[in-house]
Formats: sequence, C-alpha cells, structure tokens
Amino acid sequence: FFVELADSLLCYVIPCAVVVVLNVLVAYQMAMSRNYFHGDSRASNRVGSCRDSKRSGGSTHSGHLTILWVVPMVFVLLNSPFYIVKIIELFERTLTNATPETYSHFRIILHNLSHYLYYLNFSCDVIVYAFSSSHFRKAVYTTFRKLTNAPPKKKQKYTAM
Repeated sequence: FFVELADSLLCYVIPCAVVVVLNVLVAYQMAMSRNYFHGDSRASNRVGSCRDSKRSGGSTHSGHLTILWVVPMVFVLLNSPFYIVKIIELFERTLTNATPETYSHFRIILHNLSHYLYYLNFSCDVIVYAFSSSHFRKAVYTTFRKLTNAPPKKKQKYTAM
C-alpha cells in the first residue's frame, strides 16, 4: 500500500506540481521581460504590436506561452486517469480484498483505457510540440531533410498573368 502510494506521489503528484510551478515562473518571467523591453506605452497596444512584429519578422512570446500550458495540460490529462484508477484499486484491494479477477467488464475496460492513455503520454510529446511550436516543426523538417539528403524546397515566384 505505502509503496504504491509513494509511487503515485513521486511519479505523478510531485512532477505535476514541479512542472506547473516552473511553467508559471517562466511565464511570469517572460511577461516581466516583455513589459521591461516594450515599456508601458506599448503594453496597452499589445495585440497590434504582436501583429506588426509578426509581419516584420520579429518574434513574439505567444508560441512559447502556448507550449507552457499545453505540455502540462497533456501530461495531466493523460496521466490522471491512470493514477486515479490506480489509487481507487489500491484502496479497494486494501479495504475489501478485491482482486482484478472480480472486476466487472466496465471496470476492466476502464482499467485498460487508463493504461493506454498513460502509455500514450510517453509517445505524444513530439505531436504536442509539433502542434504548439512552428520552430519545432521547422527543426523537424530540416532534420528529416538532412537525414534523407533531400534538397531544400525552392520558393516559387508567382507571376501575374
């Protein structure tokens, strides 16, 4: 009982808390640096300045901020069912001496589904980063292009007819 409880604490609760706290601190530091570098006069017109900086090739923090909330959210959503089912089964085994053989068909499906989501968490980081960051997508494209020795795509010039 205590080993499984310690496992849940060390592998789920503490990592969730650390990731959330660190991401909040990073987001706070990014917001503070943005206010420091842009000053209060541009802070009130932030939407317009972000659009203008994207047009002029400048960088914004929106992509980084997206990753800061998407990655922990995916971690929590994919790991929570596993640990919730694990804790319920742990208390059920301790209090009633129930075994997995006595579970209903629905409980077995729930148990298996929670495990599949847990395992999916280990393989989905690439997908999460790909949807959250254009820099990551460009880096992956460049890496695959180098691995396959493919020439880079040439930008086509469109002419008016």
